Amino acid sequence: MLSVLLEHELGIDNYIKSNCDTLEEDYILLQDWKLLCTIYTFLKPFYCVILKTQGDYVTLNRVLFIIDVLIKHMENSLV
Repeated sequence: MLSVLLEHELGIDNYIKSNCDTLEEDYILLQDWKLLCTIYTFLKPFYCVILKTQGDYVTLNRVLFIIDVLIKHMENSLV
């Protein structure tokens, strides 16, 4: 859902600009877009992992490897 929002950022931003008087405080600022991009970048590997660990043929070895990859991703994201 977040990916769809970011794909349509330009259209949403145009809508906000043309209707800002009726939106009152319900609009997305530049810093909000940056935060949404950061959240998307952080969560994307988790989504990919969910897709790769579905099904009946997932092995423990694969799951442990993926956990290691996610831990490294989180460590790098905190820096």
